[in-house]
Amino acid sequence: MKRVHLFEFVDQRWFPKTVRELNTDYLQFLWKMYRVYEPVVPYITKVMRHMKTREVLDLCSGSSGPWTQLLPIFAEQNYPVSVTLTDKYPNIPAFEKISAQTTGQIKYIADEVDATAIPVELQGVRTIFASYHHLPPKQARLVLQNAVKNQTAICIFESTERRWENLVLNTLFSPLTVLFLTPFIKPFNWSRFFWAYMTPVVVLSFVWDGFVSNMRTYSEQDLKEMVSAIASEGYHWDIGKIYPPHLKSLPIAYLIGYPEQPNAA
Repeated sequence: MKRVHLFEFVDQRWFPKTVRELNTDYLQFLWKMYRVYEPVVPYITKVMRHMKTREVLDLCSGSSGPWTQLLPIFAEQNYPVSVTLTDKYPNIPAFEKISAQTTGQIKYIADEVDATAIPVELQGVRTIFASYHHLPPKQARLVLQNAVKNQTAICIFESTERRWENLVLNTLFSPLTVLFLTPFIKPFNWSRFFWAYMTPVVVLSFVWDGFVSNMRTYSEQDLKEMVSAIASEGYHWDIGKIYPPHLKSLPIAYLIGYPEQPNAA
């Protein structure tokens, strides 16, 4: 199954901001409920130790990604970290909430941040969760090239995949996911109820974007070809899959890159 870069509603500037944020809220809720990204912590920790840093710069953060679940695991490993959230369309209410909940351990940038051209003053190991597929190949390469240019590390994780099982399950269960989960997402929001139950907009956009996310996801071979086209001497790439013991049917693809000599910059 070849990668197809169809459009996603959440990528469009004209798409209502409220609905875009509702879509990312649902994703975050699911990640937390199923502890999807917990198995990636040792991979990030290894890179951070290599880079001699405790700073994370999270790109394409959506509604804050899985960081509320991951921070306690870092602490259990005696390697507490601080995280800065960024996004092209920053969800400020979600960022403010998560920053308050973590007493500032998670910070955020309120301005738009382009993952292909990170300002030099934003430091830390870069992470991307479930968003790399939003980028077409040219932009996806630019994200990696920017990390190489700045001699910083980047860790990319995706739980979507171009498999028929994913496509069928997404189409069948995404509407039920929206309708069932809406009352349980906190804080309570009448706007969320309106868009979920009184109009088909959230359900249709969530189903479509989920389907397209799987079709857009870069395969392991795609990622290998991508990094081979980047001039990255002295930079190490690692590509593979993680099979969570509690979610063996939902492997997490990863692309990790870091300078072999972190002080070379």
